Amino acid sequence: MSYTKKQIVLGAFNEVGFANYLFDLAPEQMNNGLTQLDLMMGSWYANGVNLGYPLYNDPTQNDIDQPSNLPIVAVEAVILGLANRIAPSLGKTMSPESKQNFQNAYQSMLNYLAVIPSRVFPDTLPCGAGNRRLSPGFNFIIGAQSNG
Repeated sequence: MSYTKKQIVLGAFNEVGFANYLFDLAPEQMNNGLTQLDLMMGSWYANGVNLGYPLYNDPTQNDIDQPSNLPIVAVEAVILGLANRIAPSLGKTMSPESKQNFQNAYQSMLNYLAVIPSRVFPDTLPCGAGNRRLSPGFNFIIGAQSNG
């Protein structure tokens, strides 16, 4: 089970300093956080970072209690990125440590998601004389000389 969108939005508000144990967030703030989360994930997707986050063209289909489908390696980067995104609208600034933590988490996430493609040579590539298969009846012994 993955983190829900609500847990990610609450984590971002907690990172900014709006801890939910001091006071409850208004529904408008939660919806604004969800909208900012969707916009951020959409821009990451446009940059080639596909995490499996469900994106909708219609904002009325979005549910804050829906699972985010994020891999665990991406959760910290998403929470810190969202916190960095919503902080100015709340009149807050992120600490240098939080910004550095976001950079580290984002880079770790990208390293995890990076896929090194395997190299397959086409059948039409010239092999050369030394790349032939040996016949099964051919016994080759290094250093042996034939007499005859």
